[in-house]
Amino acid sequence: GALAILSFATVVTTWSHAEAPVISKLQIGQMSALQRASSRSPYNGDTVFVDRAIVTLDVKADLTSVFNWNVKQVFAFVAAEATTTNGAKHTVTLWDTIIQD
Repeated sequence: GALAILSFATVVTTWSHAEAPVISKLQIGQMSALQRASSRSPYNGDTVFVDRAIVTLDVKADLTSVFNWNVKQVFAFVAAEATTTNGAKHTVTLWDTIIQD
């Protein structure tokens, strides 16, 4: 009885919640370094080569509408995507974080 009604209310309130995050500014600023570096893989200890860049990002976003009684954390990230001349797509994460309510 009561537990079924409570469970149904939980589903309805989460399902009917309208998220509308607003990203008002996303700008890539200055790139101060771009280098190829080597490091040890945490998985098997092999040497791997990585490209590292130091860039500044200016992000202004309102994510308050994403949070509700059932959402207490949001994973946010900024990714860049490029296509090579032969059509291969490459995606890299520039920044990521967990935002808590």
